[in-house]
Amino acid sequence: GATTSAIVGKSISINDYNQATTFYVSIVGTPFTSFSFTNDSDLTNIDMYGEFTDINLSGNSILESVNVSTMSQLKTLNVRDCKLKTLDVTQNLSLTSLFCDNNELTTLDVNNNTLLTSLYCANNKLSRINVTANYALKEFDIENNLLSVLNVTNNTALKYLKVNNNAEISMLDVSNNSELNTLYANG
Repeated sequence: GATTSAIVGKSISINDYNQATTFYVSIVGTPFTSFSFTNDSDLTNIDMYGEFTDINLSGNSILESVNVSTMSQLKTLNVRDCKLKTLDVTQNLSLTSLFCDNNELTTLDVNNNTLLTSLYCANNKLSRINVTANYALKEFDIENNLLSVLNVTNNTALKYLKVNNNAEISMLDVSNNSELNTLYANG
């Protein structure tokens, strides 16, 4: 398969790399802040090392494992449309945006990610998620999961909430969410 890579300013982009199932990225002491590796067909594991602030791994349709535990400066992680069963972001304390929709996640721990403002985890297999420590959360999409309870009473900055198709949720209290201007809550 062909490898296409581009280094532009402070970004690295790699597309269509399909010669391996495990990919290690170790770029330390460089000026790069962004890393993009999208739409791959054969990649199943990625281990990331370095000081990237933005990582885009979306569209890697068979990607099962991503290790970003050493990425202390990581602010944005996009792993949409992969096949992740687990995702550990507990060490990514600078994380402000997490896009992990359309995966196979059964658990997601964001308790340590108190700077999160955007959390998109729709279309997974999550039966619970605790966002009570995520006071800065403004956008939260958790539709099409298996939730029975969702507590957003501490998320007073919340402006956008999408909880559609979580049939087990019988009550959703948004009385503390005075900033909320968009709510999707059917099914």
